[in-house]
Amino acid sequence: MGTLNGLSRYDGNSFVTFLPESESGNNRISLSTNHARTISEDKNGFLWIETSGEFFNCYDLRKDCFVDFTGCGEYRQNYDRKAEAANGDVWLWNSRNGCRRVTYQNEAFSSVSFRKSLGNLPSDSVAYVYPDEQGNIWIGTDCGVVQVTGDKTILVEKRNTFAAQSFGKDIFFLSTNGIISKKEENKPSVTVAHLQKEKSALTIYGTLCLQDDWVIFTSNGGYLFNTKTNRIHRQAELDIKNGNVLTDNLGNFWIYNNTGKVWYVNSKTRALKTLQLSTPDKLNYVDMERYHVVHDSRGIIWISTYGNGLFAYDTLTEELQHFDFQIDGFSHISSNYLQYLMEDSSGAIWVSSEYAGIARLTILNEGIKRIFPEAVSLSDRSNTGAEESLSMIRK
Repeated sequence: MGTLNGLSRYDGNSFVTFLPESESGNNRISLSTNHARTISEDKNGFLWIETSGEFFNCYDLRKDCFVDFTGCGEYRQNYDRKAEAANGDVWLWNSRNGCRRVTYQNEAFSSVSFRKSLGNLPSDSVAYVYPDEQGNIWIGTDCGVVQVTGDKTILVEKRNTFAAQSFGKDIFFLSTNGIISKKEENKPSVTVAHLQKEKSALTIYGTLCLQDDWVIFTSNGGYLFNTKTNRIHRQAELDIKNGNVLTDNLGNFWIYNNTGKVWYVNSKTRALKTLQLSTPDKLNYVDMERYHVVHDSRGIIWISTYGNGLFAYDTLTEELQHFDFQIDGFSHISSNYLQYLMEDSSGAIWVSSEYAGIARLTILNEGIKRIFPEAVSLSDRSNTGAEESLSMIRK
């Protein structure tokens, strides 16, 4: 668990917390700063912890220690984004420090830095590192896109690009001014389309893929670029202004635009469902919308919000239930300001909050109508029998 005061490990009975330590003299690597922001596990079984200050930390679960993931003592360089390639390589980058490829092979780490000063990047301002379906690596900078070949790079697109996306063997680049370029294998990139010019300036917010369509959300609405015909069209359901895109654990998409409304798009069927998860008055109290979405093993979608509690959506009945924090009564969650959620191997749902700890929700009955029966209170549990549906611990 990443907290504001270290990285905590819970084994079901007790907590162990890892904090920054002085590394002078003991040759032991520790957490870089107290604030552990994100945690992920790579294909080789290492934990990657992003902390404040734009640092990544790598923890070896087998040896129970932090390790030098660069292999050369440069593990305190600044990076704030991460991607993992199909071969297991981990890529780190940010908008000022170039990027780094981290390789774990033969029980040892090694790495290669890509920077302008080293001659293998046109700029240290990296917008993205994109591993495509063919195993190629593309690095987008404010001075163009390069393709990685070994420890070197080749400039393939000179425009300042917002995103890259592969469709089959072709790779497409979207520039910050709305120009779409296509690069076929062993051919130079060519311009194939341009987003419609409007009276107001164009700002791109996010993209997603639906079969052969690349959906692009801008300040002027949503555009669909068909990668087979190279034509751009608009679809009323996806004509969403200022659309930010979130991808859930099944690869489906969630679009939000600071209105409290969220659009759920199934990546395989293209089915779209609109959910109103907050109201303008609640959004006035938050600095930005934040959601986390998890499909659980029962077919229920859990949605945490920042400011309006927890939602559970049954994909079979299409029923949406809302659970918020009540100061004067029993609540299933400890705050309406939620940060993250997950399902563990037993099917329990863990919900973390801002400054109010963690709730572990145990579902004892299938079906969303009996997840949280409102008529059942803590004092009634001895008489509820099969209708009892939830137990919660707070840490």
